[in-house]
Amino acid sequence: RAARAVRAGMVAAFIQIDPGFGESQTNMFQGASGSITIGVDPSRGAEAAMIEGVVAQKAYSGMSEMFTDPDIMRQQSKAALEDIKANATPAVKIVMVPFLASLESLADGLDTMESESDEGAGGGFNPVTINRADIFKESEHQFSAFELSFPQGLIWGIMSAAFTFGLSFVIERTRGTLLRLQIAPVSTSTILAGKALACLMLIVGLSVAMLAFGALAFGVRPDSLPHLTLAILSIGICWVGLMMCIAVSGKTEAAVGGYGWAMLLVMAMIGGGMIPRPFMPDWMQMVGMISPVKWSLQVLEGALWRGYTTTEMLIPCAVLVGIGVVGFAIGSRLFSWTISD
Repeated sequence: RAARAVRAGMVAAFIQIDPGFGESQTNMFQGASGSITIGVDPSRGAEAAMIEGVVAQKAYSGMSEMFTDPDIMRQQSKAALEDIKANATPAVKIVMVPFLASLESLADGLDTMESESDEGAGGGFNPVTINRADIFKESEHQFSAFELSFPQGLIWGIMSAAFTFGLSFVIERTRGTLLRLQIAPVSTSTILAGKALACLMLIVGLSVAMLAFGALAFGVRPDSLPHLTLAILSIGICWVGLMMCIAVSGKTEAAVGGYGWAMLLVMAMIGGGMIPRPFMPDWMQMVGMISPVKWSLQVLEGALWRGYTTTEMLIPCAVLVGIGVVGFAIGSRLFSWTISD
């Protein structure tokens, strides 16, 4: 369940206390060091290093406690001394018995003096072994760094396509093309539907082309082709609706060029298209929930490498379709067919 949560992007990592860890911490002078297994979201490598550092710091602080607490030191040294006398070779006994006996003497001295914190253990001693879990162990394919960052590149291409179609509406209006189309024996809804279909076809075609290039050049392999198809169609519907919102953001080409890209840049900034969401402040991550970029990245990652199930794909895909339908309805309602409107 923990690995599933990490794969789905709900949590950054999980930490597993492996069997025998507690015993190893109470017998630091004998046997193998305790082990902890960490499973980290592959797209959050920087956090993985920080988590390992915190775990190691806690392990060393436990060892420091042993050296500053006379009772703990006396208990562990006695247990280790008995075990070595019973099981160790003569050579080990010659070295370790005097050492452990001196620890008992040190513990007795600590009872009458205030101990100060030391720097921890030196040399090659390691109180804990940290292992990395492969949360995609059921998959034979090893995901590359390019595959993990590929969704961001694809989203920027889709945003550019949507912006281009939104701007084309304004260009056709200022040059009189839309006015001539209104004279033709076709309804305005048919004209808008044709534009929407063309935009959807461009987004789907662009996505397929980029995925094909990624597969040939960089070995991008989707976890599920049906899920990837569902993701691309949902993203396409979403950005067709946003294309209509871009088209009504201004009356001139210059206005739409400014307002449209401003909208897209804000969406990308709060949605994870510029800075990975885990590195954002909590309040920005909450605000980013309204960004279609966030939901687009989620379904692409789920289909490409997170291994989303069909149920996990349905909610973000439904959100994208809802954004697209509402955006297209609002844009169609506010769209001006002539400059004077």
